[in-house]
Amino acid sequence: MKSLLRSSIYTFVFAVSFIVPAFGATVPPNNTGMAAVIDLQIKKHQKELYYPLSVMRFYNSNGNKLAWIAPDTVKNHATDAMLLLDCVLQYGLNHANYHPGKLLYDELRLLRSSTASVSDERKAVFDIWLTDAMLAFENNLHYGRFNPNYPAGKIDVDGGDGFNSTAMLKAALISEEFTTAITSAQPKSKIYLDLKRQMYLETGLYTNDCYEFPQKGIQNMAINMERLRWYSVGEKTPVEINIPSHILTAHVQDSDIYFNLKMTKATLIALEKLLGSSAPITLSVLRGQVILYSLPLINDHLKDLSGISLIGGAKDLPLHISVLKSKKLAKLLSRRDFPQIIVNDIPLKLTYITGEIKGGVLISYNDIYGLDRDLTQTLYQTVKKIK
Repeated sequence: MKSLLRSSIYTFVFAVSFIVPAFGATVPPNNTGMAAVIDLQIKKHQKELYYPLSVMRFYNSNGNKLAWIAPDTVKNHATDAMLLLDCVLQYGLNHANYHPGKLLYDELRLLRSSTASVSDERKAVFDIWLTDAMLAFENNLHYGRFNPNYPAGKIDVDGGDGFNSTAMLKAALISEEFTTAITSAQPKSKIYLDLKRQMYLETGLYTNDCYEFPQKGIQNMAINMERLRWYSVGEKTPVEINIPSHILTAHVQDSDIYFNLKMTKATLIALEKLLGSSAPITLSVLRGQVILYSLPLINDHLKDLSGISLIGGAKDLPLHISVLKSKKLAKLLSRRDFPQIIVNDIPLKLTYITGEIKGGVLISYNDIYGLDRDLTQTLYQTVKKIK
């Protein structure tokens, strides 16, 4: 029933979108010749596409013209796109999720040949598959492929957090720096960029084989790149606590300052309940301590320690986490030049990163809650469409 309802909603929105264009002005399609073929093939294959509405918006915006298939004498980015999809492993993604069986180099060469006689339908279908694959790649780089808050269906219908993959793809197609334009969808945090560079070294430069199945270290980097994409979407917070590493990070202007935390078993139990919760968490400075508010799930039997106070509301007993150099942290958070800070209402984010690069080496942290295995299996073994 859920599948039928979702399909019905998708079909309705898909149909309405032809009448009411989204994401900016569109070029009225010429419903004859190739334009009509593209229109028909999008409708025919919509259930096989990862982002059917986005694909439709993309072609509506260019008058239903081919984006990739042009005579071999005309320079475009079709080969660049294919090469980029070949090595998505370098970005912590799975090549199998980007229509590899349909996007073949021999087919591309044939479709672009000035001497071969190929039907418009065949050209349109390949063009659509490549467009869908690139839109999926962009969205996966930005949101993550398995973001619990932004599944593909939600992104396709309402655009997620405002990121516009169709506009980005259109801009990339006329850019001299195609790969740079496409991959600009990624997070910009240092921890993510360090993991991405190491992934490139391990899967590309060192092995020279983009298709090799990821080993344990590569898998660890991939799942944490995926999580970092989740965390990068939405409102940014000036302070984060990463549970596996027991580190609090304060983002100060163009640098990060780190503080080690001491977490007891009771603390970790409480934080597990908060991880991924939609309840807002804020941090305040009071008498040399930092206090976290809005934590309604903390158990009242947890013992007190000295340092950071985690308070779960008026009826809950405080949960304290001791922090090294707590006075330095309190002073830092009290500074007037701390970006976007009101001293008594500092937004905080809890993260779960089990691996990062330090000095060119992958440092792995204890998978405290046993979450790595499921995400690894999902990322590398699930190749069907994710709605």
